[in-house]
Amino acid sequence: MTEMKLFDSERKVMECLWDQGDLSAKELAEQLELSVGWSKPTTYTVIRKCVAKGAILRIEPGFLCRALFTHGFPGDQGPAEA
Repeated sequence: MTEMKLFDSERKVMECLWDQGDLSAKELAEQLELSVGWSKPTTYTVIRKCVAKGAILRIEPGFLCRALFTHGFPGDQGPAEA
């Protein structure tokens, strides 16, 4: 399996999906605003990065986000350095 390193910000998004299952981008933004204090644009930027890495599947309509691997998957090396 290919190793995938997640930055701390990407891990926060993934942890939301691991804890709560599929969420819309809007729901993720609301959750992360409460838990981390992020703005909607910040959350959307991190979601786009996770989609580009293949960590999140974006499902239309509604920009539904689905984690493509489970927490602690075999290639998980912990947070990458920023």
